[in-house]
Amino acid sequence: MALAGCASHGSYPTDWAPIAQDPALCAHVAGDYTPFDFPSRLIMSGIAGAPDPEPPAKAVAADRLRLRVADGSLTATAYLAGTIVAQRRYAIECRGDVVTLDLGTTFHGEQGVIGIESTKFTLQKDAAGAIVVQRQSSGVGAYGLFPIAGETSGWVGRFLPYRAGALIPQSPKRPPPPCEFNVSQIMVRTQQEADAIEQALAGGADFEQLAATHNRIFYMRWQKGRVGWIPSTLFPKWKPVIVSLKKGEYSRTPVKDDAGWHILRLNATRPEGCVATESP
Repeated sequence: MALAGCASHGSYPTDWAPIAQDPALCAHVAGDYTPFDFPSRLIMSGIAGAPDPEPPAKAVAADRLRLRVADGSLTATAYLAGTIVAQRRYAIECRGDVVTLDLGTTFHGEQGVIGIESTKFTLQKDAAGAIVVQRQSSGVGAYGLFPIAGETSGWVGRFLPYRAGALIPQSPKRPPPPCEFNVSQIMVRTQQEADAIEQALAGGADFEQLAATHNRIFYMRWQKGRVGWIPSTLFPKWKPVIVSLKKGEYSRTPVKDDAGWHILRLNATRPEGCVATESP
């Protein structure tokens, strides 16, 4: 049976200083370093041993990486305001001007794929005295009955010589995500029917009971009117009403579209901190 495989290798970033030749890098790599950018902070937590892919918040926030070489090993320590937040020791593997840190092998088993993956970080120095890091991963496994293999590499981090008081790169601010709404509806054919339902609700009638008996579509009656999770853009004519409702509220004015007349109820909104309306 043939082995399916793929390979991916990222190019060296053009905004980094060129790699310098240092045949004694294992001895010269020792020192204190500051992350070049926010992705480098994530890699720093990985080098120092914080779990991947979700290292602790303190490890991600670390402001200094210390590399020390002694007794044939390299110790990587991440600091935050002078306190150790992550630390890991590696057996040194030197090859010319490259230091390799072996992160070990992990097992994966999800979405029909099983296999093992080996990951290494290679460290080199650039012409500015910074440490540049390349991540190399290779793996073998199977998807069902088909064996697969692959390898990837990419330049993932850069660490400048440490300078007290240097500005530490922060996480880029991301706009809050748009909201999704969990909605129920009572859909009828005419405005007269919709007005009658509005009056019944105002008199204390149960929304779900009315939805189970008055929805014009059988499936919606069976669902007691539950539409489920939708973005506000799915039904444009619903949007102004949905975003104006609080959890548990229903629309006091029926909404008309091509399908009929709708009385809408907002059951829930997600995720926390989302924006209910999109920017123009």
